[in-house]
Amino acid sequence: MGTLISPPSITYSEPVINEASLDEINDTAVEVKRLIDSFSNEELNTIPFEGSWTAGQVMDHMLKSIERITKAIYGSTRPTDRD
Repeated sequence: MGTLISPPSITYSEPVINEASLDEINDTAVEVKRLIDSFSNEELNTIPFEGSWTAGQVMDHMLKSIERITKAIYGSTRPTDRD
């Protein structure tokens, strides 16, 4: 099955996820970028219905999520204090 992501209370300097999972994350980011490039500016910024996000906002959210996942895998982590 490979290595699983460890609890965030432990700090690592090496990735704690298997190579296949890293490849999948990278492939997803490349595909999102390809999709973004296929849209015109008008398509990216059109609000499909009231209260919804534009395609550009959805894609931006996805890319930020991928970036945070990558940072969590490669960067130092610490516990989050939530109430």
